[in-house]
Amino acid sequence: MVEQLRQLAEYDMLTGLTSRTRFEAFFNEICSDEGRTGRALLLVDLDGFKSVNDTLGHQAGDDCLKVAGRRLARAVPKANMVARIGGDEFAVIHECLSTEDLAKIADRVVRELNWTISTPTKTIRIATSVGAAIIVPGHSSKDIFAKADRGLYEVKSSGKNGFRIAPSSWSRCEAAL
Repeated sequence: MVEQLRQLAEYDMLTGLTSRTRFEAFFNEICSDEGRTGRALLLVDLDGFKSVNDTLGHQAGDDCLKVAGRRLARAVPKANMVARIGGDEFAVIHECLSTEDLAKIADRVVRELNWTISTPTKTIRIATSVGAAIIVPGHSSKDIFAKADRGLYEVKSSGKNGFRIAPSSWSRCEAAL
C-alpha cells in the first residue's frame, strides 16, 4: 500500500512520466546545488491539443497525451527527468554544456513531438512549443522557471512549433564550465 501511494505521488498515472510534485522537488534541489552546473530546463507545450479534446473527445485527448509522453521520452533519452506538469504541459531537465547543445535538444523535442491525428472526418496536427533556460545553481527555481516560461510564450506568440532559449543565463553558465 505504501509503495502504491508513492507511485501515485511520484508518477503521472496517465503518461507514466514523473509527476509535477516529484519534478518540483528535484528541480528545487538542483537549483540550490551550488556545485553543479550544466543542466537546463525545457518547458514543452503541445500545440493543437485543445482541438483534440474539443473535436474528438477526452479519451482521444488522453491517448494524445500518452503518445506525447512516449515521444518526449524518446526524444530525450539521456534526460535527468521528464515530467508531465499539467494538462498538455511537460518539463525536461537535461544535461547541456552549451547553447548549441541545448538548441539541439530543444530542436529534437520539437521534431519528435510533431505528428497528425487522423479520423475519417478530421485531421489534427500536433506540434510543440518549447521554452528553455539554463539552470544556474544558486538562482531561484522560480526565476529559472519564469525564464523558460517566457521563452515558451514567445514561441507561442510568434507562431508556435519551435523553441526559444532564455539568453540571459548562458553567459554565467558557460563561464562556470
